[in-house]
Amino acid sequence: MKYLRFIAPCTPPEGATGKLLEDGKTVEMVKAMGKPEGTGVTCSLDDITKWLPPVCPPNILAIGKNYPDHAKELQGQVPDVPILFIKATTSLIAHKEPIMLPKTNPDEVDYEAELAVVIGKSARHVNRADALDYVLGYCCAHDVSARDCQLRIDKQWARGKSFDTFC
Repeated sequence: MKYLRFIAPCTPPEGATGKLLEDGKTVEMVKAMGKPEGTGVTCSLDDITKWLPPVCPPNILAIGKNYPDHAKELQGQVPDVPILFIKATTSLIAHKEPIMLPKTNPDEVDYEAELAVVIGKSARHVNRADALDYVLGYCCAHDVSARDCQLRIDKQWARGKSFDTFC
């Protein structure tokens, strides 16, 4: 099932979540993402006036240096324990929105295409065997980084990964 968040003439002003129907051209609004029952209200993809970020997360958690080639680019190696970092939710943008560079810093912007895993329900201390039961879905994501802030100025990752529009 493909879920979309959008604004169209058929939605409330703040937008709606919908599921893409089998024809690939029509969206049916749903009450909540992950709940496949529709509301019966549909609109055409052509009627969408604005895309919204695919989710409204309370947190954006990411894993760093998780594959060898990229770790080498950053003069390092894949660590034994994953590097967990958080991106601010204000860094999240929607499909087709531009990535904006801040007026002050950064001077060395880098980007990566990432697979985002959307967790659909609260989870803590989940067994590996049960982990996929908590996954709502997947989507493409940008991980934009201000390498100068991340690696030299701040020497930590929060600001360099969290400028507005960097996810």
